[in-house]
Amino acid sequence: MRRKLGLIVACCLALIPLVTAAGDVQITAGQPVTVSLTSPSVSYTLTTTTGINTLSVSGNTMTLTLDAGDSVIVQQANGYDIQNDISAQTTCSGTTSSITFTATAVITSSTTKVCTSSGGGGGSPPSDTSIIINGGAAETTTRSVTLTLSAGNATEMKISNLSDFSDRSFEAYATSKSWTLTAGNEVKRVYVIYRSSAGDESPSISDTITLAVSESTPAPSGTTPSAPGGGGGGGGGSSVGQPSVYVPAPIVPPAVTTTDQSAVAGQTSSTDPKTGAVVYFFDPSNPTTLLAGLGAANDDATEQKYRPLILADGKEFGVTLSALMTDDATTYVSYGIDGSTKALGAGERRAALRDYLETTGFSAIKWGDVARMAAGMKPVDRNLSKEQAQVTQALKTFESIYGHRPNFQNAEEDLAWNTLMYRIRFQRDLDKERAGIVKFKKIFGRNPVTPFQWSTVRVLGYVKK
Repeated sequence: MRRKLGLIVACCLALIPLVTAAGDVQITAGQPVTVSLTSPSVSYTLTTTTGINTLSVSGNTMTLTLDAGDSVIVQQANGYDIQNDISAQTTCSGTTSSITFTATAVITSSTTKVCTSSGGGGGSPPSDTSIIINGGAAETTTRSVTLTLSAGNATEMKISNLSDFSDRSFEAYATSKSWTLTAGNEVKRVYVIYRSSAGDESPSISDTITLAVSESTPAPSGTTPSAPGGGGGGGGGSSVGQPSVYVPAPIVPPAVTTTDQSAVAGQTSSTDPKTGAVVYFFDPSNPTTLLAGLGAANDDATEQKYRPLILADGKEFGVTLSALMTDDATTYVSYGIDGSTKALGAGERRAALRDYLETTGFSAIKWGDVARMAAGMKPVDRNLSKEQAQVTQALKTFESIYGHRPNFQNAEEDLAWNTLMYRIRFQRDLDKERAGIVKFKKIFGRNPVTPFQWSTVRVLGYVKK
């Protein structure tokens, strides 16, 4: 994933492996960036899989501005304390200090050494670390949850509802633990650090879940209440606050022409229980039937090319794909699963799968929803916490396009909102896409670059009348 970081450089800034002048820099997922601060002189290595909003460097401080869902790992090779203004705790892996930031922070240069070798060398920090709340569920109606924990070479762990772990100490490593979330209906984040017997610590990682103790959350002033299970905002241009619990928009039949759906021998079907709309697709777990139905020939070279990329995509978005699910995803990217996805091409199918993994976070891919999202329709299985994380960005963009907050009872506005939320695609029309790009540049004053910005182009080209 590539994302621009606006750099405001007031001192020395070195980029590894690239050396570039100050200004906007393209950061590739997993590519390290080295930043040098002065007074005292200390260098830090930054790695991000999501990108961040901005990075500013001035003398002995570095400011990381993160949007919701952003994450960046900051490491210091000399084991110096990574001093910051949000009290995030420095962890150690041998002589390397590290913090994973998920919120905006200011780092101040420091030569206070907090990480030393574990003695005699050979220490190995915990690897392949993970934490999953309630089996990956998007929402819980109770504060009591179960954490599924995993880390290679770990003997201890420290878990907290706070990013600085100030309320917790290390305990014996376990693969499962009962946990209590903090009070209040909102997205909750639980953090964990693992430690090996040699004293090497993993970087802090976390998982989120939305706490919704009561389903009867009042609509905020100025919004239009929706039916049960419905909308998270109203129209009419009112300036209102966000509800304490974001509720997804009600299902409204789309007001645009979507790809025609009709059954073909060997296809399976998926029905939207609220609208009755049916999509037909070939199950990628049965590639023989899929290839015959799509009239495609087996392409080992394409499969071998995309399989490792799909695994990397899942890792980038924190989605663990099983071997069988990876096989199915490779089949989908290589060939498609229906007429709409076959027409996209392998590169675009991979981009669509990336959008699905990023916006839903589901490791058990719902292929009916993948087919829907390629044919101008909303997914049936949705991730509340993922939607909530995008609300601010989507709302600002929607208001820039329509001039008011979304009215989810309006079919066009409902589809526009969900196109932003889930990166919905439509049957390709280059004239509409060119028109969408022109409108995007007129409204936002720049070319579309990110997947979210391209979903905005699709709103302007395909959805907005």
